[in-house]
Amino acid sequence: MQAALDGAASPALAAPDGQVTPKTRTDGPSGPDVLSDPSLALGRPSLLLTRPARVFYLVVAAWLMGLADLSITMTYLMSIGMWEGNPVARFVIGFGSPTLVVVFKLCTMLTTSWIVLACRRRWQAEMVAWLSAAVLGVLMAHWISYIDYAETRPEVLTTISFDPSSYSEETWVSLR
Repeated sequence: MQAALDGAASPALAAPDGQVTPKTRTDGPSGPDVLSDPSLALGRPSLLLTRPARVFYLVVAAWLMGLADLSITMTYLMSIGMWEGNPVARFVIGFGSPTLVVVFKLCTMLTTSWIVLACRRRWQAEMVAWLSAAVLGVLMAHWISYIDYAETRPEVLTTISFDPSSYSEETWVSLR
């Protein structure tokens, strides 16, 4: 039963006599994958579509979106300020150090990426990778909306940046 769930019953992985044995499996939880040996992808392009590869691609996408988020966040924090809904991020920003904000963001990205990549052969890691990419995708959409609003209504953000109490001191943050 477990062999069927692992995909070991696949004819492509079967021995010549039709029997599936642990020795005939070339990939899976204990075998090599594209991330640990990229040369495998040259001989078997289908390895580029395995779970470990998908997890890797999703982590790369999350990193690209996370770095874009960090760049936009720092741009707004260092200029007029911005609304910050995340209480942990508000706490870190409250220290007033741009370096601390960048280090905090990069450390959280490194830690979560390491955990997901370390578990890349498990379906749970793939689900976390998909969820992370989806959440960061929504965040990118939010940034596009926020930037559009800032360009069409600059007087609102400028007024709030000069007097945060006119909006809400708790959610408006700045590093000026």
